[in-house]
Amino acid sequence: MLAARQHGVDVWRSGVKHAPQLRILTSSLAHYSISRAAGIMGLGTDAVLAVAVDAQGRMDMADLARLHASCLQHGEIVMAVVASAGCTATGSIDPLQDIAAFCQAQQLWLHVDGAHGASALLSTQHAHKLQGIALADSVTWDGHKLLYMPAAVSAVLFREARHSYLAFAQDASYLFHGEDAALDYNTSYRTLECTKRMMGLKLLAAFKLYGRQGMAQLLDHVFALASSFADALAQAPDFELLMRPQTNIVCFRYRTDAAQSNRLQSWLRLQLLQGGDYHLSQVEISGTLWLRCTLMNPYTELKHLQGLLERIRTRTRSAEENG
Repeated sequence: MLAARQHGVDVWRSGVKHAPQLRILTSSLAHYSISRAAGIMGLGTDAVLAVAVDAQGRMDMADLARLHASCLQHGEIVMAVVASAGCTATGSIDPLQDIAAFCQAQQLWLHVDGAHGASALLSTQHAHKLQGIALADSVTWDGHKLLYMPAAVSAVLFREARHSYLAFAQDASYLFHGEDAALDYNTSYRTLECTKRMMGLKLLAAFKLYGRQGMAQLLDHVFALASSFADALAQAPDFELLMRPQTNIVCFRYRTDAAQSNRLQSWLRLQLLQGGDYHLSQVEISGTLWLRCTLMNPYTELKHLQGLLERIRTRTRSAEENG
């Protein structure tokens, strides 16, 4: 399996003329960093092919198989599949178990972008949502998201430790001494940077203070709040919910004339930002603009979110009355 994965890297490094095109398959809702990484690697952002998603924003397995087969038919090498565990746009979690089975069958490297949602593994209530993540070859994870660490606390985790060294192997006798390669604390062997801050110290301090259960409670609170907020939106005839939240991200919009809808959502967001009481982002999916609410503050309550909806209603009515 490793040989099949390594072949693509060897072709890329060799610079052989007319070498096969390398491809990375990922969700159409994947974080932009996937394309950025392909660009930095010299593959070109076009090397990343978008797999369609279902109504819940999860990677469609049939389309993944279709794209993979198409690549093979065109003599292209798929070097990796990137799944999302809590994509940034909607918080959706791809079917990790099914994707892992597909990648094993096709001898493909599976990377899971768990920057946002991998922290759910701490929760006894929500860990099941990430079933299959243990089968990934590599996982990215950010502590400065759902674990409330000050930025930046990030990690790349490998199922097989030796791969963490192979990915960053360098030759410099003044720094790398071979026999030190087994020393876990020498991060120079396993990072892009030669020198790194002690990011793990922040996380260690938090776990020493709150423990796993205490940290999981923070996550459980915002997940439950997202679900309650979604209930309130579903019951409000003047609002539309994009999908049931799978993490702490809720996407919704104020119902209005379809021709003016995107413009209104964008205007509402600016009004809320200028008001200073609420901070929302926005996301465009299939040409439709949605307001995006990421629940992070452990002191946020449902009454605050109900106030958000009332603020939107007030702003909209005021705008309509003033033409």
